[in-house]
Amino acid sequence: MGNCLSSKKSVQPTQTEINEDENREAKSVVTRRATKGKGLLGKTSWSDEEDEDGEEVAADDVGQLPNIDQKDCGEDIVIQAKNQRVTLMARPQMPVVSNDDSEPCKLNVIYISNISQDDAQTKLKQIEQACFNTPDDIEIEKESRICIYSGQLYAAHNALDIQAAVTSGEVPDEINSFPILSRRTGCQMISQMHTEKIGLLAIDDIDDAGKWLEHAKNEANKMLKHDQPDVIIAICTCGLTQAKKMAACNISGIKCILCADPVFPSDETTELGTVIISLNPGSNQGAQLTINFDNFHQPEFGPTSFINL
Repeated sequence: MGNCLSSKKSVQPTQTEINEDENREAKSVVTRRATKGKGLLGKTSWSDEEDEDGEEVAADDVGQLPNIDQKDCGEDIVIQAKNQRVTLMARPQMPVVSNDDSEPCKLNVIYISNISQDDAQTKLKQIEQACFNTPDDIEIEKESRICIYSGQLYAAHNALDIQAAVTSGEVPDEINSFPILSRRTGCQMISQMHTEKIGLLAIDDIDDAGKWLEHAKNEANKMLKHDQPDVIIAICTCGLTQAKKMAACNISGIKCILCADPVFPSDETTELGTVIISLNPGSNQGAQLTINFDNFHQPEFGPTSFINL
């Protein structure tokens, strides 16, 4: 019987096949790309899969910027690039601050105290001419002035060209041409002068316990919350000493205090930044106060002029 032997013949790769395998391996490594996300310990996984849409991944150009086109029609630089991550950068623009009024707004506050009934009947035109003209005899426009009266009221006072009055006495029934401010009938008033809001606050109930100061603080806070005046002028039926106590409280919004004191002569003083104007009722004088408002509605008080009525 014949003995059948099976033998295996080993096949050695040729040099051409070896070179093709090496090229294929090198090409596979080159065409691999990083997948999304980071791998363990910060390493990046590699994938031979192509994107689903079949787009090829272009090599990044390190240190090469996209084309920049400067257009004549605009100031911003337009950056155009395709298939690249681009950060759009525009030139910084300076903030524009509107300044409609080059001149500050100027208002005149006229303060009158205790005009007798006879003077109101016989000297009304003379009183108004003295109050509504500057010391240089220049007429103050009605739109730029606010006139306040404090003291005893008579029927003849109804002809006065004033915006508000404060009194601690009786009010005649004939008075109907201007509002009377008091704690009983209403102590607040807002007067719109040009672009400024002037708040008037009457304090006519002065007590020795100091409750009137707490009342003034509460009323001023109400005005600031609801009406938001640019400045509050307090008209008090008290003397100079009580007015200084009020200024020492530094009540928010109140920048000027008008009062009448029969002991001291008419004068202007400043207490902790608050202007206090005091008139002597027996001196037959009035006061003119200038307030300049800047474009941010901040008041600046000028000097007070005292006029003979």
